[in-house]
Amino acid sequence: MLAFLVLMLLDRAADGACPPDTNLQTVELPEVVVRHADLLQINCTALFHKQLGRHCVFTEEHTSLLVARNLTRVDWDTQAHCSLKLNESLQYKNLTITVYKTPDSMSISLLNHSGPMVEGTEYHLQCDILNVAPVQNLIVKWYKGNESLLNVTYSNSTKTPVDVFPTLIVTPSSDDDGAQYRCEAELDLGPEGPQPPPTVSSKYQIYVVQPQNQPTPFPTTPGSKDIVQPTAKPKGHNDLLELNPPIVVVEYGDPVSVNCSTSSTDHEGMGWEATQGGTDFQLNATIVTWIVDNLEDWTIKPMCYITTSTNQVTKMLPVILYKTPDNMSISLLDHSGPMVEGTEYHLQCDILNVAPVQNLIVKWYKGNESLLNVTYSNSTKTPVDVFPTLIVTPSSDDDGAQYRCEAELDLGPEGPQPPPTVSSEPLIITVHYKPDIKCPLQYIGVEKNFTLDKYCVVMGNPPPDTEWNWEGKHVNASKPLNRKESGRYTISAFNHQGSTNATVEIIVEYAPEWTCPSKIEIKENESLLECKANGQPEPEVRWYKDQTSLDPPRTWTRQNRGEYTLVSSNKHGEASHTVHIDVLSDHFLPRCS
Repeated sequence: MLAFLVLMLLDRAADGACPPDTNLQTVELPEVVVRHADLLQINCTALFHKQLGRHCVFTEEHTSLLVARNLTRVDWDTQAHCSLKLNESLQYKNLTITVYKTPDSMSISLLNHSGPMVEGTEYHLQCDILNVAPVQNLIVKWYKGNESLLNVTYSNSTKTPVDVFPTLIVTPSSDDDGAQYRCEAELDLGPEGPQPPPTVSSKYQIYVVQPQNQPTPFPTTPGSKDIVQPTAKPKGHNDLLELNPPIVVVEYGDPVSVNCSTSSTDHEGMGWEATQGGTDFQLNATIVTWIVDNLEDWTIKPMCYITTSTNQVTKMLPVILYKTPDNMSISLLDHSGPMVEGTEYHLQCDILNVAPVQNLIVKWYKGNESLLNVTYSNSTKTPVDVFPTLIVTPSSDDDGAQYRCEAELDLGPEGPQPPPTVSSEPLIITVHYKPDIKCPLQYIGVEKNFTLDKYCVVMGNPPPDTEWNWEGKHVNASKPLNRKESGRYTISAFNHQGSTNATVEIIVEYAPEWTCPSKIEIKENESLLECKANGQPEPEVRWYKDQTSLDPPRTWTRQNRGEYTLVSSNKHGEASHTVHIDVLSDHFLPRCS
C-alpha cells in the first residue's frame, strides 16, 4: 500500500518589522527507522523570525502526525513529506523512512550430509534466513562458540523482504567434537535505528568421528633415524637456534632454503628433520641448511635440532605452502538467458584447487565497483574448491554490466607483494526492462525540417516499439510536420516487459507570410484594415509609405490614400507586400480578409 502522510503548518503572516520574505528559515524532518506495520509518529519543525520588542529573533514551531494502526500501517513503500505554507509560498521536505523486518525464521543445516562429521573432511553449513529486510543493512555473522569466523554482507538494494542462504565451509578436527556453530542476522540500521541493532540467531551442534583408516606417518629422510622423536626429548631452550628466514611462504612446487644456526659452543652437532629436505646429523656444525628443490608436501613441518651433552633442543619452521586456483569462472544459478529488472539472481564463482583457504579473500566486483568480500575460517592446508555466491537484483542501468570475482591469497608480510590474485573472466549480463521515455515537456521545431522521431529518447530491452498519436489519431513520426500540426502529442512505447507513455507539447514555427490583396478600397473613417501577417513566432510588422516608416492610422481619411509597403519578420525570415489603398467617401466596400 502506498500511503502519503502529509503534515501542514497553517498560514503565517509576517511579524512586525521582520522581513516577510525571510520569516521562514527552514523545515526540519528527522530520518525515521521503523519496524514494518508499526505505529509511526513524525515531528515536523519550522524555524521562523519573530518580532520581540525592537529585535527580530528566531522561534520554533512544530507539529506532528500520529499514524495509528487502524488508519495506516507503515508499509514498504510508505512515503511522507512535511508541507509548510507561508503567505503565498509553499515549501516541503521529503521524509527519509527506512522500514525493517527481522527474519521470520532462522535455521542451520548441513548440506549434502547427515550424521556425524568425519575429522579432516570438508563440509558446508547453510544458514536459512527467511523474510528479512532491508537486506543491504543485514550482516550475517558466523560463530564457533564465541569465536567469530565470518561476516557476510549484501549489496542488494531491495526494500522488500528477501530470503538469504549464506554458507560456511568447515573442516572439523577432533577438538571440534561437540562444538556449537551459530549464525546471527543483525540489522545495522545506523544511529537512527534501534540500539543495540535487532539480532536473531540460530545454533547447530556438530559431532566429529575419526576416519576408519588412519593414514600412515610420513617417512623420515636420511639422518633422522638416529634422532629421538620430539615427544621423547627433554625440553631445552630453543633460543639456542636461529632460523633465517624465520618463516617461509612458498608456492607449491617451488624451491626453498632456510639456514639454521646456533651460538652454542658446547654441542655435539645439529641437523634438520623433515619429510622433504631433511639432513644427516652433522657433528660440530654451527649452521645447517634445509633445501628442497620442489616443495610439494602440504603438511610439512621442518624442524631444526641441536644435541648437547645433556639434552636436545628443537625449533619448528613455520611453512605456508600456497597454490593459486587452477580455474575460475562465474555462472548464473538456476537461470539461463537475459535477466529481468527487479528480479533476484544468484551468481556463483567456481574457484578450483586453491590453498590455503584460510588465506583466501574472494572479492566480487561490478565493473570497478567493489560489492562483497568473502573469507573462510577453514584451517585445511591442502587445496580445496570453493563456490561463493553473490545476490544481485539488476536494474535497467545494469544492462551490459560486467561482474567478476577475484581470488586473492593474503599471505601476510612474508608472502609475495602484491598478493597473488587470479580473476575470472567477466560475466556480462543482459537485463530486460520495460520502456523508458525521455522527452522534453515542450519542443519547438521548424516547419518541413521537424519530425517527431528525432527528439525523444526511448530506452528498453528488448528494443521497444513506439507509436505517436495526436488528437486521437496515429501519426507518422518520420513525416515532417507543418504549421497546422502544432499541439499536444503522446508517444507510447512497449515491449514484452511492459509499456509506458509520455506527452510533449509541439510548436511548429515558420517564416512570415502575408494574407492581403494588392489593392484595397476602404470606406472613409474605417477603423481597421485587415491585412494579416501570419508566422510563428508572431511576426513584427512595419509599415512604409514613400520609403518612410510610419504607424498605420487608426481611422482612414482620403489624405491617407496611396501605396504602402508592409514588412513582417521573425527569427525565421522576412516577408514584404505592396498594397495600394484607396479611401472612398461616398460608398461602402467590404474589408479585405
